[in-house]
Amino acid sequence: MPDWSRVVRERLPALHVRPERESEIVAELALQLEQAYADAIARGAGEEEARRRALAQMGDWDKLGRGVDVPERRAGLTAGGMHDLRYALRFFQRNPAFTAIATLTLAFGIGGNTAIFTMVDALVLRGMPYQAPERLMSIETRKAQQPEIEPWTSALDFFDIREQSRAFSSMAGISPVWNVVMTGRGRAEQLDALYVSAAFFPMLGVNAALGRTFTPEEDRKTTASNVVVLSHAFWQRRLGGSRDVVGQSLNLDGGAYTVIGVLPVDFRYAGEPLAGSATDIAVWFPLSSNQIVGSVRSVRFLKVAARLRDGVTPAQGREEVRRLGLTLSSQHPEFDRGFEWDARPLSEQVTGKLRVSMLLLLGTVGFVLLMACANVANLQLARAVARQREIAVRVALGAGVYRLLRQLLTEGFVLAAMGGIAGLPLAYVGLKLLIAVGPEGLIHAREIRLDGRALLFTSAAVLACAILAGLPLAWRMVRAGMPDSSASSASVF
Repeated sequence: MPDWSRVVRERLPALHVRPERESEIVAELALQLEQAYADAIARGAGEEEARRRALAQMGDWDKLGRGVDVPERRAGLTAGGMHDLRYALRFFQRNPAFTAIATLTLAFGIGGNTAIFTMVDALVLRGMPYQAPERLMSIETRKAQQPEIEPWTSALDFFDIREQSRAFSSMAGISPVWNVVMTGRGRAEQLDALYVSAAFFPMLGVNAALGRTFTPEEDRKTTASNVVVLSHAFWQRRLGGSRDVVGQSLNLDGGAYTVIGVLPVDFRYAGEPLAGSATDIAVWFPLSSNQIVGSVRSVRFLKVAARLRDGVTPAQGREEVRRLGLTLSSQHPEFDRGFEWDARPLSEQVTGKLRVSMLLLLGTVGFVLLMACANVANLQLARAVARQREIAVRVALGAGVYRLLRQLLTEGFVLAAMGGIAGLPLAYVGLKLLIAVGPEGLIHAREIRLDGRALLFTSAAVLACAILAGLPLAWRMVRAGMPDSSASSASVF
């Protein structure tokens, strides 16, 4: 049998350590070579072949020498970080099957979570896409004996509440989706329309991209105004995006209406329900133009939204609405008795029914990510036996607990990062599918896309995967590779 101690001393470069420590390293490496030689002989290899196999497992002796972890030579806790990164990349390059399976497993978990988070973030976690959305309130009128019936408010009640309110700086009535027919410009076309108060657009903080929106004079409850505001999409599609459209006349339902403005390209009204979808409205009319605005108080067809004055809390606004509702009940008992008035945040009206289910969905896919991490940890565990000798060699070269943990966690982070990069295209495809099947009234009312918040979430998911999938296994391998774990830990700390 070869003299392995002499073989090690001949090949290992100068270590610049204490003689006692150098003797320990040589003895440990010699023992590793002797065990490898004996294993090869036991498998039927000849002496020369067994010697070649034993030496081959050590690789580059110069790199082994440079890898000695000597406390006196450390430049700090981050010393050797780039070396760890390069080592991790080489390890994954040498194991393509393991790398591909683990990366795809994490990619599906991270990509699915990113897609769901982006959807939940846009619909539930972020505010509505309007100016100071937290101050927008929905005012509702419900029949006390039938609270399950969709709340609608009559125009006359709306006018009374608007005139008497002091807690709200602006208040707008919004009709259900109406259908009008445009003629006189090529083929006739049926268009979706909304009738809204003049305060509607200023209340939301929306300005016209071209021209203007309605003025209070154009929305007096006793005088109809034949003016119309166009959506950006309709302006582009039917009118060619011509900038001289303002002042032109459109024939809508047999009447002539003057175009006064075009809305911004990204404006959608997210309020719901409106007996239809408010996301593809082509034309907007002042509320006074609706033929049933001046009808009897029992005709209830409006949704009401309002903006709180500065310094007024939602609770104070709600209290005022309830008080004014009681006043209307006493003033008009034949129409308003038995109806209850209330106010709540507009965002709650829009997403309240979705909030719990969407958050539960996010939690569910979070468990899917945990399962992906567990599967990757099992894959790494399957390779742990093959790496025990590597760990033992690095211990022989003087690597401590911290040094080995750092290397193994670096490998876990690199693997998770590859999974995150591969997961982004999956997140993009998954988000498109979710948008295609989601509730139209909410999905198309705001822009939903992968943005900085989604990338931040993906980064957090990558970090979580690196820790969850790598730390337990790293600690187990380090403990198994240490000849005396407690002593090694004590020497490091």
